[in-house]
Amino acid sequence: MGGRLSLVGAAALALAACQTTTGEAGGAPTRLATVPETATAIAAADAAAALAGHAFEGVGPDGTPYFGRYEPDGTGTLYWPDGETYPVGWRIDGDLFCESYQTEECGSTFRVDDWYVSAADGTVISQQRPVAASALPEWAAAAAEP
Repeated sequence: MGGRLSLVGAAALALAACQTTTGEAGGAPTRLATVPETATAIAAADAAAALAGHAFEGVGPDGTPYFGRYEPDGTGTLYWPDGETYPVGWRIDGDLFCESYQTEECGSTFRVDDWYVSAADGTVISQQRPVAASALPEWAAAAAEP
């Protein structure tokens, strides 16, 4: 369980840096390793407003897409294709977006296309974007519910 999504491990990605967030031919999204030069810095509160209370899609450190939901109270759940679920926490610390799974990591927040990207020293910690409940696969349908 800890190896799947360690937000600390996400910061130490061994993946090559990508400059795109969608896979080839519009397939699965690509995990960013570093923040592209074209990214726009945004306030962490703006990312929180877009993600809290909504279903979102993310890309794990190994490139596996997942879905989740952050609740306005700072709690949340991630849903993986293999049926595993993980409780997570989030909060705003000044202008940093902080996420916790086994440990807490905080990073500056950026927009890259329609993704909200959190990064520390340019290395991506998380990459998520809001999705409509109708876009959720069956295994992640619970992400649509508060």
